[in-house]
Amino acid sequence: MFKQKIQALEAMLNSALGREVNTSLGQPVEPVSAAFPATLDELLKKAYTNSPEIKAREKMIAGAEAKVQMAKREYYPTLPSTRG
Repeated sequence: MFKQKIQALEAMLNSALGREVNTSLGQPVEPVSAAFPATLDELLKKAYTNSPEIKAREKMIAGAEAKVQMAKREYYPTLPSTRG
C-alpha cells in the first residue's frame, strides 16, 4: 500500500512537470557544498545598490524630508532685512 502511494505521488509530480507519468523521479543526492566567492558585506552592499524597493523607499524618505524642510521654512518666516 505504501508503494502504491509513492507511485501515485510520483505520477502526480510527473504530470505537474509535464513529463510522462511513468517516468522515474530518481533518488535525491546530497547537495555539494561550494565555496562562495563573496563575503556577506559585499552581498549586502550589492543588494542595497541594486534593489528597486530600497531605491523607491529612499525616494519616499527624500520627499518626506523635503516636506519637513518646507514646513520649517513656512513656520519660521524670514525676517525683513534691516539694512538700509
